[in-house]
Amino acid sequence: MESFTSLDTLENDAAGYFQRVIEQSDLLFLKEPKFESTRLGFSRSYTKSIIETDKLSDFFDNKLKTDTFVKKETFIPKQLTKVLGFCIRTGRQIPFNSKLPMCDTAFQSWKKFNNDEYRENNCHFSGEPSNGETSFLKPILRKNWTRAKETNKF
Repeated sequence: MESFTSLDTLENDAAGYFQRVIEQSDLLFLKEPKFESTRLGFSRSYTKSIIETDKLSDFFDNKLKTDTFVKKETFIPKQLTKVLGFCIRTGRQIPFNSKLPMCDTAFQSWKKFNNDEYRENNCHFSGEPSNGETSFLKPILRKNWTRAKETNKF
């Protein structure tokens, strides 16, 4: 019986990890199929596909135009770079995500108790000490909220 529960836990940990990766990722390309209704709406027929989001073409156009001996970092346009925040428990720099304001190590520790209101050490936006005023539920200090909202467009 123990082997089944440990497999379930492993699957849940893996699923949680990949869900966090998806949430912290940016959408770079999206192509949606378009359909036309036929037979009084009982069926549909494919007509074309429309590119909804394409951040990759600018990236590759810039890469092809520049010298191949230039460092890779110079090829990344600003719209592809992540906004950085801070882990509310450790203070380490991480991608800004108000729904997941912790690094992986701190999140693994936090999820054992899963207390959204547990007082944490740092502001996710500024990284400054919060003296317990931040939590998983409210990761940004009140004084930084307006600036964080404008900077990260949420």
